[in-house]
Amino acid sequence: NYGWDYDTASLYINISRNYYVTERDAESLLAFIYKGNTAFISADNYDTLLLNKLFCKQNEDNFYAKYRLEEMRNTSSRFNDGLSLYKENFSYFYFPFTNYFKEINGSYGRINGYNDAGKPNFFVFMWGTGRIYFHNEPRTLSNYFLLTKNNYLYLQTILQMMPEKPSN
Repeated sequence: NYGWDYDTASLYINISRNYYVTERDAESLLAFIYKGNTAFISADNYDTLLLNKLFCKQNEDNFYAKYRLEEMRNTSSRFNDGLSLYKENFSYFYFPFTNYFKEINGSYGRINGYNDAGKPNFFVFMWGTGRIYFHNEPRTLSNYFLLTKNNYLYLQTILQMMPEKPSN
């Protein structure tokens, strides 16, 4: 991924359980964003190395350890008011959405969404002329979630937030 910083007008998408980077990976990603590109990363766990560079923090609770402690129930995610035409929560029956960002750099970041506990689980960070979207409930992008009720509108709304044409 070290060649990213030479790309222009590009969109990088990563959906995974964990997003771990080396120092060089983090610098390359940030250079990619700074030049006007866009990245969307959805992960349960983020490497603190990347988040620390942006002065942001994620909760330390390990979602997968909670599987044994939490009971399945209706759980939901929603967008910040004004960012979506859809005001309702997007929900399904499964283990609760418990991931969230406990600190977000307010100078460069904006909250885009919340879990059903009202904690931020989706934000955008403006860097240079680009943007990086951090989302920490990748289960909302799974078939099981998206094929429940009208939850496909959740993904549709996220994709509509991406710039039509990233800047050069």
